[in-house]
Amino acid sequence: MMMYLDEYSFSSLEFDKVVEHIKSYTFSNFGKRALSYLKPMKIPIEEQQRIRDIMDILEYEGGLPIGGIFDFGPFLMKIKEGTPVDGKDFISIANTFISIDRLKRTFAPLIDKYVSLTDIYEDMKTFPEIVTLVFKTFEEDGTVKDSATPELKRIRNSVRRLERKIKRDMNDIVSSARYRNLLQEQILLERDGRYVIPLKSEYRGKIRGIVHSMSSSGSTVYVEPEEVVKMNDDLRLLHVQEKNEIRNIMRNILICFREKMEAMKQTAGALEYFDSLYARASYGIENDCAIPEHNLKGILRLKKARHPLIPSDKVVPIDVRLGDDFDCLIVTGPNTGGKTVSLKTIGLLVLMNQAGIPIPASSESELPFYDNVYADIGDEQSIEQSLSTFSSHMKNIVYALNHANSNTLVLLDEIGAGTDPTEGVSLAMALVEHLLSSGVKVVATTHYGELKLFAYSTKRVENGSVEFDTNTLKPTYNLLIGIPGTSNAFHIASALNMPGDILKRAKEMIKREFKIDNIIEALHRESIRMRKNEKELKFLQEGLKKDKRRLAEKLEKLKKKEYHDILEEYDSIKIRLKKLKKESEDIIRKLKSEREFSTAKQLSKRIHDFYDVELKAIESDIIKLTDEKWERIKEIKVGDTVEIKGIRKKGVVQEIKGKMIKINVRSAVITVSEDMIRAVSREDREVKETEYIPSMSARNVHTEVDVRGKTVEDAIEKVDDFLNALYLSDIHVGTIIHGKGTGKLRKGIWDFLGKHSLVMNFRMGVPHEGGAGVTVVEVK
Repeated sequence: MMMYLDEYSFSSLEFDKVVEHIKSYTFSNFGKRALSYLKPMKIPIEEQQRIRDIMDILEYEGGLPIGGIFDFGPFLMKIKEGTPVDGKDFISIANTFISIDRLKRTFAPLIDKYVSLTDIYEDMKTFPEIVTLVFKTFEEDGTVKDSATPELKRIRNSVRRLERKIKRDMNDIVSSARYRNLLQEQILLERDGRYVIPLKSEYRGKIRGIVHSMSSSGSTVYVEPEEVVKMNDDLRLLHVQEKNEIRNIMRNILICFREKMEAMKQTAGALEYFDSLYARASYGIENDCAIPEHNLKGILRLKKARHPLIPSDKVVPIDVRLGDDFDCLIVTGPNTGGKTVSLKTIGLLVLMNQAGIPIPASSESELPFYDNVYADIGDEQSIEQSLSTFSSHMKNIVYALNHANSNTLVLLDEIGAGTDPTEGVSLAMALVEHLLSSGVKVVATTHYGELKLFAYSTKRVENGSVEFDTNTLKPTYNLLIGIPGTSNAFHIASALNMPGDILKRAKEMIKREFKIDNIIEALHRESIRMRKNEKELKFLQEGLKKDKRRLAEKLEKLKKKEYHDILEEYDSIKIRLKKLKKESEDIIRKLKSEREFSTAKQLSKRIHDFYDVELKAIESDIIKLTDEKWERIKEIKVGDTVEIKGIRKKGVVQEIKGKMIKINVRSAVITVSEDMIRAVSREDREVKETEYIPSMSARNVHTEVDVRGKTVEDAIEKVDDFLNALYLSDIHVGTIIHGKGTGKLRKGIWDFLGKHSLVMNFRMGVPHEGGAGVTVVEVK
């Protein structure tokens, strides 16, 4: 059910301007048309859920393929009215059905997760039989194919044969020496579908035939030689037959379309609605908007709310609440201070929320659903009957009074203005009292000081103001709740060098009111000081937390330094041993080349024995070192997180068979004996894993992973596990099979690989590896 909103309130809050901007986010004219009819609803819960789901799909599921969808609503209207259509229309609609099919195939694996979109998904039909028929019948440029029917193919073949015969015979005439000097040019022309030759006027009658026309100068006549008249007659008859056959083909296709007309209308309706939802969701994402929580108690809480029509570099966010401690907020302060902008922001964001449009505010915001919103905003001088400013305000307010219920929001700009101040103030207070007694929520702006006292002394009424900087004499546009505003007339006058005696006398003349303004100003200064102190305190607290973290990290690093130094020294020795082994093997190869086989064999054995003994001794020392720092696990259970002795890798216990344990280490399955499992000591839990990975057995690791048919998010998760498994297994090259498709999956994977810490390089596969359908990745 739509919210009731009078036209004046609707336009004064500029809802239509927001909708017009959102139209730029649609992917077709379907959405633009749907948005033209968008109005706020009384209870938009389902609408909001659909918007949330589409926002999630766009942000977390890799988006949706929405290109190539053509608004076929006008096409359906042509068919209904019997207006002629051509082949291009059919090609456009067939391409749209293909795009819908692509959209649905992307949607299919998501629909169980985003059930609010199920009805839209099911209402979108793809009409594969229509698509097949259209592309069987028409070329891409909309012309009918020869193969559309056997009869059309026969006719066109006859046309081509006859045209060739006519051209051949006429070319003989044109090129004949007998007629060469009689012709203006040696060319063939076509007049009214018949082939003719250009004969000089003075030789008219020299070539027997039918004259079809004459040039404007009269120097040339266009003659159809009698030798080809019969053939031209036959050709014209064939063209008539061709048109009749094409007419039959078009009639049969239109019959097929009319049979599917209702389903196509349903699809058009689903696309209109979906495009409208898509545009609103896209607008919300791009403009940092949120869908606020629904407050069932009728409380409005807007946090960091921004007016959507003010540029982001100029808009000042406001915080406002209504319906908790008070039901009426009276915002006071000078003109041009931002009161009206605050009022419009509240009203417009309420309308946007109930129209299923994400609002430019914090996600912590809460809004109720109102039955009605009435707004009297601005000084409109050009309304009917040239009414005065006051009369125009009263007309709008009376309308609101007659239609408002207990679930209504009323926004009143400069309440009581435009008439005698005394009467205007009294009328404003009486209006607020009446509205509150009816349960209506009210936000009003005014520059009358008396209404500040009214707010202080009346239950469920609160003061508010838009902050004013007395140093710069400019408004800051921050909305302050609980503090009324002042006109700041004396401050402004003083800053502009108004004589002091005049200011003094002016202050004496409004002593009582001036005291009130002094109190208000003191409250304002105190509020600013408290907010400044609060910011400074928050800054200091954050600084202390950071200092505490840094000290803790430094202490931890000092504890681990000796341990890390030993591990680094191990790595250094291991590298030197490998280098020595390589140099020795080079010497052995040289000896072999010099045929010193016996010496080479003995030296090779001694080198390998030395290398194995020394390396195992160092590994043993490292294991002993880790043994001292590790705690044994008394009882091992499936699901426990453990660390494997010797490789310093954490994993989860997957299976226990006697004393042998299967451990999943980031997708690599490793089988070890139970005495190789250790609990990590507390001080070592954050120690960086070294590159020390001894050779292991029973690894179930593949060198390729297939992610075809998966979403980008699921594929990336699987690729991440694959990369970790390669790394743990000391395998440096792997293959990711993603298929060719649209290239979207490959792009998402490449973006991920480009940022992955384990990836040294990656490339597209060469033809024998799988070409563009695979990516070959090199791991550290």
